[in-house]
Amino acid sequence: VVTADPPAQAVDKTDWQAFAGDYQLLPSGWTFHVVLRDGELYGGRDPKDLRRMIPMAPNAFVRAGTLGEWIFVQARDGKPAQILNLRKFEPLVWTKVT
Repeated sequence: VVTADPPAQAVDKTDWQAFAGDYQLLPSGWTFHVVLRDGELYGGRDPKDLRRMIPMAPNAFVRAGTLGEWIFVQARDGKPAQILNLRKFEPLVWTKVT
């Protein structure tokens, strides 16, 4: 499969600061780190090798150079609670731990 990153969409970035933090595959799985740097979100399992998260919608992203979509899901209080990572075979649910 040859992929190309989609073009970033112009979206509202109001909630992006709240998206930053650590998310984990529970009960004791991998951790996915999300940081806000220079007005852009970056994410990855290795904090030293984070990739830009390209916005498709205010809460939906594609990680640069990778397949799959990342959708931030908010709790009833409006705070980010999980990331739904849509993958080829099975979606992964990452739960915010910080």
